[in-house]
Amino acid sequence: MKIKFFKIEGTGNDFVLPLNVEPEKILKFIPFLCDRKRGIGADGVLFSLEDKNYDFRMLYFNADGSRAEFCANGARCLIYHNYLKTGEREFKFIADDGEHEGRVVRDNLVMLKMVDPEKIKEVSINGEKFTLINSGVPHLIEETHNLEDVPVFEKGRYLRFHEMFEPEGTNVDFIKIEGDKIFIRTYERGVEDEVLSCGTGAVASAFYAKLKSNFKKFEVHTRGGDVLYVEFNEKGTFLTGPVNLVFEGLIDLKF
Repeated sequence: MKIKFFKIEGTGNDFVLPLNVEPEKILKFIPFLCDRKRGIGADGVLFSLEDKNYDFRMLYFNADGSRAEFCANGARCLIYHNYLKTGEREFKFIADDGEHEGRVVRDNLVMLKMVDPEKIKEVSINGEKFTLINSGVPHLIEETHNLEDVPVFEKGRYLRFHEMFEPEGTNVDFIKIEGDKIFIRTYERGVEDEVLSCGTGAVASAFYAKLKSNFKKFEVHTRGGDVLYVEFNEKGTFLTGPVNLVFEGLIDLKF
């Protein structure tokens, strides 16, 4: 069966968006769709579904096929997709972690209202200090002055599967803070590797930096070179950055 799809990315966080197909029919193919050697290649798979109470309902699956509560860059990509589809710029939608709002600010710049992050706890592992923050999904954050020297895959994988965070595990962010600028590298659970960008990681890291400073707006510089903007104000928590439709195509899935 041939499935039409979009390949879409937000600051290097890339996704496959199957069109006109029920999620249940292709869930078993998600690891194949995300395979960068044999499939399309992506960090995850997005679904934009009809919902009588919202403009759309978002489902998100990691590259390994596991379902995640939310993906901020993925949500921004779905907002942009629905903008291209309808011509509307503002959307209210529902995801597994709750209600969200989003807007296409201009061209391909998309703003997302996040669930307000919260600090869960400070933890110590092997004598090192970390902060666990929930920004829709859990993120374990370590501040460092030597970001380029961090073995993100090895250390991130160890922390992601640490017994302290069982059974679901956690995402892991290594960050360097310079005033209102944050430089970030993220090991993402479900992808099980370092990613070029992570929207919930950007928000969690900005919230961590906010707790230590008087800044309320942050530039988060991703591993892929793009910049995400995080702002905290009286209306909530907002994540803004570019989105691009990379290509569209057909893929034959052997049912």
